[in-house]
Amino acid sequence: MNKYVFDSCVLYATTAGGFSTNELDTLFSKFTDETKLGVNDDGVTFTLEQELHQITEAGDNDRAVVGRERIVSCKGNVEGTINVFDKNLFEMCSLVKAENSSTKYDVYVPQTGIIPESAYKDIAVVGTTATGVDMCVIVHNCYNESGFSLDSKSKDEAVCKVKFVGRIKQEDKGINFTSKPVEIITLKETE
Repeated sequence: MNKYVFDSCVLYATTAGGFSTNELDTLFSKFTDETKLGVNDDGVTFTLEQELHQITEAGDNDRAVVGRERIVSCKGNVEGTINVFDKNLFEMCSLVKAENSSTKYDVYVPQTGIIPESAYKDIAVVGTTATGVDMCVIVHNCYNESGFSLDSKSKDEAVCKVKFVGRIKQEDKGINFTSKPVEIITLKETE
């Protein structure tokens, strides 16, 4: 189990579909300063949630029975605090750039209504295992459900709490969808 323990991790974000495992050998080259969302400050938690449906028969007495459960859906969540504030994070928190007359400053304001597709990003949690190997968890089509928070303490860098929850696209909402909401990338195991 120690080979899968992160020593530290960094969050990266890119437009939906941007972190694809179709070209796995070059995936880690996409994790650059331009796609870096933030460095974890107080830890990051990844959770894969599965919704199960039990097919019942008379006599089950509300007990789960092996062979009659079906995974209806699964979704990934990434929660934690990060210490970088930039346009990517603002967009994922429903903040949009407002027009202003300044030549030096931008103004971001909250947005209401339908969340634009551009606000959804793929989130990659990239770290190094205890044995020094890169490992990655990708959650697709995420949006920050925590909104925007700024927490600053004396002698510490300011941090923002994030809760990125993955979603499926409209075209993938059928029962037999082929998209993968979460992908975990590890080094191939050798015999």
